[in-house]
Amino acid sequence: MRGAVLCCCAAGAAALQHGARAPTLSSTAPPLRSSTAAMPEIPAGLAEPGLKVPATAWKWPRAWPYGRDGFSKPEDLVEAIENSEAVFDDAAADRLGAHLVTHLESGAQDVLEVDGTCAGETYIPSDGGEELWTPPENVERIPGSALFGGAALPYPDRSFDAVVLESAAELLTNPRQTFRELWRVLKPGGRAIVAFSSARCSPAPHAAQQTQTWRDYNDAQRLWVVGSYFHFSAGAPAAAMVADDSEIAKNMWGAGWRGLRGYDYFDAAEDAGKNPAAQLAGAATKLTQAGTPLFVVQADRALDVPSTASAAQQCDAALWAAEKMDEDDKRLCATRLLGMIEEYAPGDSAKQASVARAAAKHLPELYETLKPMEVVIASPLLAQLAANLAPSWGAAAQRTALREGLGVAAPRDKFWKPLGNVTANLSIDDKLWLLLDVLPHYLSCGDDADAVPPALAGLLRASGDAGWDASGVLPRAIAIVQEKVPDLVEPRETQLVATDLACREYLADAFGSSTLAEAASKGDAFIAWLETQDASSLKEALADRKDYRDKAEADADQAKLDPEAAAKLAEDKRRAVSVEAMLNDIMVLKDAKDAEAEK
Repeated sequence: MRGAVLCCCAAGAAALQHGARAPTLSSTAPPLRSSTAAMPEIPAGLAEPGLKVPATAWKWPRAWPYGRDGFSKPEDLVEAIENSEAVFDDAAADRLGAHLVTHLESGAQDVLEVDGTCAGETYIPSDGGEELWTPPENVERIPGSALFGGAALPYPDRSFDAVVLESAAELLTNPRQTFRELWRVLKPGGRAIVAFSSARCSPAPHAAQQTQTWRDYNDAQRLWVVGSYFHFSAGAPAAAMVADDSEIAKNMWGAGWRGLRGYDYFDAAEDAGKNPAAQLAGAATKLTQAGTPLFVVQADRALDVPSTASAAQQCDAALWAAEKMDEDDKRLCATRLLGMIEEYAPGDSAKQASVARAAAKHLPELYETLKPMEVVIASPLLAQLAANLAPSWGAAAQRTALREGLGVAAPRDKFWKPLGNVTANLSIDDKLWLLLDVLPHYLSCGDDADAVPPALAGLLRASGDAGWDASGVLPRAIAIVQEKVPDLVEPRETQLVATDLACREYLADAFGSSTLAEAASKGDAFIAWLETQDASSLKEALADRKDYRDKAEADADQAKLDPEAAAKLAEDKRRAVSVEAMLNDIMVLKDAKDAEAEK
């Protein structure tokens, strides 16, 4: 039962940095050369009009880079969008219309338009002009205020072929949640188009609703800010972290959003054909020009992962929009779950994919309970716990048991409170692994949150009544270990050996017992076996158990690294082991030759 468990605990998780920003462009900066050997001119005929940041140019930190208060508004502000002077002037409105004709699917069936421009009018063209483009059949229009506070959109999943946000991104106080909502209501392959202008061009009512983060950045940086809303809502890598470069390139893992692009229509004609450095060099000068700039960031919701996809792809897709999981949580969980599945079904890709598909969908729900424990339990340990629980998760009784076992809910006298008393000297991580062995038994209880499975009832008391006494399997095991190994000076070590053996031998054997009598017979068999063990075998079991901790600390240290650094560390260790083995072989050969020479 414990064979696939990789115990992973650590003293803490790496601190996340917040609020890092790119330097503001200065009008006094020396002009950049128009072309270099590294960045050649883009022929005007090949450049996509207005494209500033192509899909391959985005680079992101590992974690959400903004502080908690970055999207705050004044406390006395009444959040509302007043109809007043439009954010987009006529030229910007025309550019937005042209962009939609180019990038909105012709004849799309259903489109959601979110208007935050204060204009109260649609920007979706009624015809394609000279282009062979047909307007959407149905356009659902809502004000930008419908997104305030990260509110849920009142539409079923997969409702729209496209979503268009017009000057609404500036106003979002919970942008990740809002963009998860956009992802949710889009059909697979549907496109989200986010248009906005410069903060300096906003009329007073609109400017008053903008968040502090939006005001702190300049126009060029806001393209990246909106891009980060996409990336960190449903696009952070998870299973991609365990794939090699060729697999990532082939399968495009790690993104619930695809084809993320940024456009600057401030002066697209002037920028056409210039490389990015030359375009940025003129950005400061443009700020003094008249007219309303237009910027657009867009991406497509990823297509569904097919049922025939690999285990890594199945796991990754399940975590795209996991609200309660940060990017590192996804990475840690994905790598651990996939590692366990590989051990469970080595070489059987179909079985691995099936288990990954069933297990990964439970990870977000598990993290909703586990995440608050991060203040006292290291992130890698929580990830390992979630990964181990996910394949056998689903009963309501398990949810209640998990909360009581963690102390999130008050433990009751029937099982969890007495179990805590019997194992009072175990460390936090040891208790978590006990929790891991106990929780699968509750799967048979279904929705009965008050039930205690027979195997667990017998663990503490032969009668199965609430509380514990010396007749329980675990108290008897602790007494035997104390008698056989009296030189274990720490109560924790005695409890650790007895608990570990009871979980591996008794709970595994008694799993699924339908009656207390059936479980009791399994318990008696375990106690009889334990009586045959001598002090040296019990000390060996303790040493093996302590090895879990050493491996856990090594795994946790590696988990704190960037993927590239972790891979390098693993490769360095592999080479070190290889060199050591080679030296050992050389010494063996040398010793053999020396022995032969002495003869």
